[in-house]
Amino acid sequence: MKHLKLTAVLVLMIFSITAKAQNIIVKAGLSSTDLKMSDNSGPLDQFNSAKKSIHFGVFMERKMNDIISFETGLVYDQKGTKQKLQVFGNTMTNLIQLNTLNLPVALKISLDASENVRVFGKLGGYGGYNLSGKVLKTVVDASGTTLSDTSNALSIGNNATNDDIKGLDYGATLGVGLQYKRILLEINYDMGLANL
Repeated sequence: MKHLKLTAVLVLMIFSITAKAQNIIVKAGLSSTDLKMSDNSGPLDQFNSAKKSIHFGVFMERKMNDIISFETGLVYDQKGTKQKLQVFGNTMTNLIQLNTLNLPVALKISLDASENVRVFGKLGGYGGYNLSGKVLKTVVDASGTTLSDTSNALSIGNNATNDDIKGLDYGATLGVGLQYKRILLEINYDMGLANL
């Protein structure tokens, strides 16, 4: 993992039920994430595929008027990527998992589509911290027999010499959705801008 340049690109699909009490919203959903990876010899992206995971959090919405509001919250998110390589006839799979805590902030514009339905769009950013992480490595031979199965913790911090991943993360976010009474269907795209 050392000497790898990582940039997180996160696509979130959120199926949310709101618990509105003075503009407090609880969200939970599915996410599909990928880490853009490269090293000194060339890109590694051709071996990567998205990792499916979950996220949940509590948000607060402050309305400026009937159309414009600000939304922020605290979100636990699982990010990562899946890497599959062919090495000497064996298939090596690396599953990188990161557990993160994010603080998103977005400007939200909402419009009435009907009496009970509102459509909205969001634009903003997020700051986050990588709490923990690990790499699960599995090697399988051509016959399907597992040759090895290991798990290694990632060192997280800001020491470029000793750490695998930086702790701080940040990026941009864009989202659209529908709200029917207290039920939300929301899709977000988050693009990490930090070199992790």
